[in-house]
Amino acid sequence: MAKKLTYERFRWLHGEVKAGLYPNANKLAEMFEISGKQAQRDIEFLRDRLGAPLQYNADKRGYSRLG
Repeated sequence: MAKKLTYERFRWLHGEVKAGLYPNANKLAEMFEISGKQAQRDIEFLRDRLGAPLQYNADKRGYSRLG
């Protein structure tokens, strides 16, 4: 079950970025009722281990696609 929930978090984050909504760790944590640290680990895993083209946009306070 835990792996299924992790997949749902990844899928949600991908959808938000794709829609141009600049999600961040706080929004991810709120949406899935997880800790902020776990949300940040999820984002780092997507970016660093799975190669997701994510970059943080300080002006928008959230993540977007690289480029």
